[in-house]
Amino acid sequence: MTTTVIAPPAIEQVCALAAFATARVRETTDALKRRIPELAEGAEKSADAALILRVPEALTLAIGYYEKTLLQQLEWPDGNPGILRQAWDDMLGLCVGWRDHPELPDDLREPLATAKPLEP
Repeated sequence: MTTTVIAPPAIEQVCALAAFATARVRETTDALKRRIPELAEGAEKSADAALILRVPEALTLAIGYYEKTLLQQLEWPDGNPGILRQAWDDMLGLCVGWRDHPELPDDLREPLATAKPLEP
């Protein structure tokens, strides 16, 4: 039986993916605000509009959480390989929707090409 060992991500990859994903969420949020007047800055928001805007906020928080977890595991001498692998897989899973984005950094194309979307 052959076991494939996948190298952990580099710190630079983690930071690049977090920055890339956060920028995509921001772009999407800005596009929503342009298309739906009630979501625009300064507009009075209904409960539904506020809920819609919480979705990208939650995604941004999740990206930040995975980035922090990964950096801690990579920088800590006794980092846990299982936590590192799971956090990296989860962060990639959050980002699979952008795997074909033209601004995706080249060193992230391969990890995202093989990533599986997160499942409930």
